[in-house]
Amino acid sequence: MRDATISTPNTSGTPGVKGEGSLSTSAFSTLDKLFSVAWPGAVYSTPITAHDQTLITASEVTVGVGMGFGSSPSTRPDASTSAERSLTSKGGGGGGRSNARPVAVISINPAGVRIQPIIDVNRLVVTATSTLGILLILRAVRRLRAKS
Repeated sequence: MRDATISTPNTSGTPGVKGEGSLSTSAFSTLDKLFSVAWPGAVYSTPITAHDQTLITASEVTVGVGMGFGSSPSTRPDASTSAERSLTSKGGGGGGRSNARPVAVISINPAGVRIQPIIDVNRLVVTATSTLGILLILRAVRRLRAKS
């Protein structure tokens, strides 16, 4: 499994902190790292051959990205000059996550090709438990409304 979590640094208009030019470079670098898992080698593994059988793992690849930017005027009543009073604070940041998990094994041998799914029992249990919880909550809400 290949997994990556990346976040970009917060930036501002203050001296000594990265400016907007480096933010766009950092954003593109972050996106490049996140999407690096979405290459064919991440979806289909390198074939492994033993005797007359070849195995290839197929994976599901997911990528999520979020970012935000903002600015606000400075309100410093104690500033001595109008230039200090009109400073604007700027900031931004972002992050993302990419993940690849195996979902099937492709088996190739003289008898043919066979695709065997990989069942994630933990995912099944969490999905079943969540669904049951939601159904019980909806049932309780329905009963409360019926009494009213």
